Amino acid sequence: MFAEDVHLSRTGTSSPMGKLTEELKIRMSFPTMEVLRRMAHEHNLPLAEFVRLKLDCEAFGADHVASVAAEHIRRVAGKGS
Repeated sequence: MFAEDVHLSRTGTSSPMGKLTEELKIRMSFPTMEVLRRMAHEHNLPLAEFVRLKLDCEAFGADHVASVAAEHIRRVAGKGS
């Protein structure tokens, strides 16, 4: 069976920035969407994850987003605070 501290993908700790509860639906031009798809592909990320990371970096700063992600990895590896 699963250990009590296992967090499956839908838990509040599956994303370093917290539970993903909010949605943003926007309309954009085809060329803009194609550029975003290309950029996501170049970073080997799904489009939604790429856009979410770009928005997080804009909202909180890349250093903060990287720090939060690093702490998340440390916790998963069992080396966190």
